[in-house]
Parts: sequence; C-alpha cells; structure tokens
Amino acid sequence: MSHMTYCMFLTFRSWFGIWQYCKVYKNFIDTKDNSPAAAYWKWAENGWNDSKAHRFPLGRRAGKPLYSLRNGEKLNYIQARKVIYAPLYAKYIEQTEAYRKLYDLYLTNCCGEAEGQRPMALLDYDGWDHLGQNCCLESVIDMEKPKMGHAFIIAGLLENNLFWLTEPVKSNVEELRKSGRLLKDI
Repeated sequence: MSHMTYCMFLTFRSWFGIWQYCKVYKNFIDTKDNSPAAAYWKWAENGWNDSKAHRFPLGRRAGKPLYSLRNGEKLNYIQARKVIYAPLYAKYIEQTEAYRKLYDLYLTNCCGEAEGQRPMALLDYDGWDHLGQNCCLESVIDMEKPKMGHAFIIAGLLENNLFWLTEPVKSNVEELRKSGRLLKDI
C-alpha cells in the first residue's frame, strides 16, 4: 500500500501503523500535562514510516496505552476504535480485491431468497461469536473486552452496517454505499 496522509502533514505507510502508533504509552509522556514527549514523536514517526505491521509495537507486555492521539485530540480506547481503527480499516479493506471477492461470495450465498441463504463465518484472531452472545455490532464496538477484530468491520461492510458511525452520518453514508460508492469516495 502506498503512503497515505492521516493527520496534519504526516504520511503513513500502512493503515495498521496509524492505529498502533497513534497510541501514547506512559513511557512517552511529559509528566507535567500528560502530553506526548519528544521521544513519542520519534518512536511514532519511525512506526508510521515502517511498511511492516506491528501488532505489539512495544512488545506484548507493554501495558495499555494511556490514550490514542488524533489531530491533537486524546481519545480513550473505545473512541479510538470508532474514530481511527474502524474507519481506516474499512476504507482500506473495501478497496482490495480480496474484499471484492468476499463480497461477491456474500451476495451469492448469504443474500436473496430465504431457502438459498447460508450463514457466513469470518475467522479472526480477535473474533468471537457475538451473535451467539446476543450482541449486535453496535454493542461490540463499545465493549473493551473481548477484543474487536477486523472481522467485525468486514461483517459491517458486508451488511452495510457502518456501526462505528453515529447518526445522522451513519444513515447517510450507508445510503450512499447502496449506490456502489466506496468509503474513500464519500
């Protein structure tokens, strides 16, 4: 994937780098006001310029980030999911050939007349049976645990349920997608 611009003059090499390196950890803050210290910006810029995805950029035992940073705004974990993670992944994945093939399979096998419909299961490291636990996608995004993996966003795209958005934006964008428009163009 080519570079993409996300916030104020910064360029990124992968959408996952945006998600991981917008997270600010305790060891990267100025203790006076909890703002990112110079070391954070150096670390983040290195991550944003790395084309390799890093699921745990500080290692598995790094602990939870204090917040995620987007255009100077400090976001908690759930806010960051809705504002950074879900929209960026949705815009990226929707443009791939793999997603187009999956969408065709979904339309062919999961939609249409009731007797021809079959369920589709999406497997993901951080996926779980939300339907079996009586959770809708709108509930999943608001839960800190269990984790919300990529498959939930893919499910939302397939069903044209952009559950990370709020009304009235959600309905407007979903309506535009019905006409075949991609998120990147909306």
